[in-house]
Amino acid sequence: MKHSTTPNRLHRTPSYRRQRRKNCHDLAFVEIDGKRHYLGNYDTRESRERYHRLIAEWEASGGCPYRKLSPTAIARTYDKCHSLSNRL
Repeated sequence: MKHSTTPNRLHRTPSYRRQRRKNCHDLAFVEIDGKRHYLGNYDTRESRERYHRLIAEWEASGGCPYRKLSPTAIARTYDKCHSLSNRL
């Protein structure tokens, strides 16, 4: 049996993305499980913090942001992701 070398799309971390708009600020968004979450103006500190918070929740829930989690688990994952993003 031949295995695919292409990464499974289900296990990729959703990307921080840009929606271009005419005569306005571009918007940042992330698409998780087919749902688009708008984060604010693109490339701002606030939108990146919202992105990292959503990704932390998504990862803490095993890739499913709708599963119930303890606030401690969410906070730990968010802190870990946020500290990694500050190093970049």
